Amino acid sequence: MEAVLLTSVRRLIVVVLTLGVMVWPLLVGQGGKVSASEVKLRTVLRVGDGGQQRSRHLKRISKAMAAEGCPVALEVLASNQPTPAGVDLEFSPFPIDQERQRLANFQLLVHARSIDGESHVAGAILVHGTSGIEDLTLLRGEAIGFVSPEAISGYQLPMELFVQAGVEVKPEQQIFGGTHSGAVALLLHREVQGVGVAAPLAKAWSGEGELAMIAESKPVVAGGWWLKKGMDASLKKACKKGITTLTGKALKPFPGWIGGFGE
Repeated sequence: MEAVLLTSVRRLIVVVLTLGVMVWPLLVGQGGKVSASEVKLRTVLRVGDGGQQRSRHLKRISKAMAAEGCPVALEVLASNQPTPAGVDLEFSPFPIDQERQRLANFQLLVHARSIDGESHVAGAILVHGTSGIEDLTLLRGEAIGFVSPEAISGYQLPMELFVQAGVEVKPEQQIFGGTHSGAVALLLHREVQGVGVAAPLAKAWSGEGELAMIAESKPVVAGGWWLKKGMDASLKKACKKGITTLTGKALKPFPGWIGGFGE
C-alpha cells in the first residue's frame, strides 16, 4: 500500500514539475521578471513626410510614453503599407480627413502641431535669396528638391503649386532629400534651383536671409495619433498625456515641421 502511494506521489510531482516548466516561460521574462512586452501597445509610426527613425530616437518615445503609463512597442511603417492587424496606436502625418476612412476602427487621439503651434500645415517653395527667382515659372526645366514622393508638405502640396502655375516638373528633374532638412541641403549645395518643403520650416529658413519663400499652398489639417476604438479610458488618458509630453529629441522621428502634439 505504501509503495503504491509513494509511486502516485512521485507521478504527481513529475506532472507538477512538467507543467511548471511549460507555463513559467509564458508568465515571466528573462531574469524572473514579468515580461513588459505582453502589456505593450502595438504602435506604428507611419513615415512619408520626413523624420529620422533611428532606434535611439524611437527609444526616447517609448521611454517618455511608458513614464506616463502608456507602454508601447514601436514599429516604423511605410506610407503605402496597410495598417497590420493587432495595431493599437498609430501615428500618421497625413491629413486627418484623408485618414479617417482608412482608420475607421480608430479614434483621433491628438493632433500634430506645427512649430508655429498650428493644427494645419501647408507646402512652400524655397529658392536662393540672391537667385532673382520670384515666380515659379522661372523654375521651368530646373532641378527641384523635395522630401519624398509620399510627403504631403514636402512633395504633394508643393507640386500642386507648380501645377497651378502651369509648370511641369518632370520625374528626371525631381531630387529627394529624405527629410525636410535634407531637401533644403540640396538647395544650399546648389544641386537644385528650388525646393518644396513644409511652409512652417520654409518661413523659418527664409527668415535667415539666404533663402527666399516664393510660393505657399493652401493648408491642410495636420495628421496625428489614432487609438483603436474600445480601449480602456484610463489607458487612453495615459497615452494622450504621454504623446503630448514628447519634446526635443523625442520629436526627431516625426516630420521636421512638427513641434509637438495637442488637442
